[in-house]
Amino acid sequence: MKSETTHKSGCPEVKSGEEVVNGKKKWFIVHVLSGYEKKLAQIIKQRCMAEGLGDKIDEVVIPTKTVSKLGKKGKISVEKKLYPGYIAVCMEPEEEMLNLISRMHGVMSFGDKGRIPQILGEEESERMRGITTGAETKDAESKFTKGTSVKVIDGPFAEFSGIIEEVVPEKERVKVMVTIFGRQTPVELSFFQIEVM
Repeated sequence: MKSETTHKSGCPEVKSGEEVVNGKKKWFIVHVLSGYEKKLAQIIKQRCMAEGLGDKIDEVVIPTKTVSKLGKKGKISVEKKLYPGYIAVCMEPEEEMLNLISRMHGVMSFGDKGRIPQILGEEESERMRGITTGAETKDAESKFTKGTSVKVIDGPFAEFSGIIEEVVPEKERVKVMVTIFGRQTPVELSFFQIEVM
């Protein structure tokens, strides 16, 4: 039996791709309508409480970072979403919970059509929750460089592969050339949506 370290939230640290086991809280990504992250995070919490599943969910996190911006009155700090259209949820991966969230209006994809949602590993969950250090960001930047072959693991282009054309480290995004219907097409993706082949 392996030991698990638990975050403050009660979610254990897990290895990426680990098998879903009922009764243990895990971190998951929920793809939602962009611009509705905050509203859907509240709705997920409220619906779980209303359905008597409040003990099955720990945290719903919208990954943000504070950035400085020049406003009318000088420099101001604002919250910027790290991954627009995505929220992280720490919950027990029981069928009732998976069905409840995947059927909510505004949820684009979350283990629907018989698929099990992807569990986030420790590093990925910390990045989604905004707990990254400069060293971790530099590591991700160096892993994704122009000309690197990658496979898309999340979103509408999942299972496609391509070559990185451009890396935008400050936004943690890349432009990947993917072949769709025999034509090279540029697709903009987040760091967590791809893996090196």
